[in-house]
Amino acid sequence: MRIKAFTADQVVREGEERTLTATISTGDLDRENDRINPHGFDFSGFIQNPVVLFAHRYDIPPVAKALEIGVSGDQVWSEMEFATKDDFELADTVYRLYCGGYMRAFSIGFVPMETERNAEGGFDFASQELLEFSAVPVPANPHALVAAKAAGIDVSPVREWAEMVLDSCGGEEASYWLPRKTLEDTYRSSSARSSFPSSGWRSEPDLLDSFEWLSASERKALLWRALRVPVFDEAAKVYAAKTGRLP
Repeated sequence: MRIKAFTADQVVREGEERTLTATISTGDLDRENDRINPHGFDFSGFIQNPVVLFAHRYDIPPVAKALEIGVSGDQVWSEMEFATKDDFELADTVYRLYCGGYMRAFSIGFVPMETERNAEGGFDFASQELLEFSAVPVPANPHALVAAKAAGIDVSPVREWAEMVLDSCGGEEASYWLPRKTLEDTYRSSSARSSFPSSGWRSEPDLLDSFEWLSASERKALLWRALRVPVFDEAAKVYAAKTGRLP
């Protein structure tokens, strides 16, 4: 299965029925220099079970169901209905983040059927089967999750998701279907401390004063640096000293 993320220009709330309409894919060139032909989608299998997942997670219930899906011009769009808070609390959090404009991203999971290399060095997907699409907890901008917290929205599920992805991929950029920096910024801006710096511990030694807020993957990577790199790496030295593992 291939995964492609897309940020919608607009997510439209439809009445009071917990329904949203948004573009979930387009025919534009993406950051990997790939294009997906919107008119080449086979929706037949998806329509049999039109669930909307949370970040492509198959281990938890879906957060919404697609009421309609179709193609208009160069865009694939869907109208979706989200579960209530009583049904699934995470679904309510995701719905509120979209309604408030704090989240705008969606991502499709599909099986390519016809592909060819393009002039930009990527692939043009001429036809493909849609397996599912997901609500992706990537903020609309670096301050969106901080604003969402201030508005009383529980963003802890977003933080837990970002930490899980960062931990599971072991720091390999190629493993992510989103840029690592996007994941790190999402993790930090949804952490318990809204003032947590967003530029990354590699360039912010003062983050070491709050290393307990680093994800497990960040701790492991920084400790690895401390144990193998030279003594002139002050950030690694300080972290190792704070954790009692100075080489």
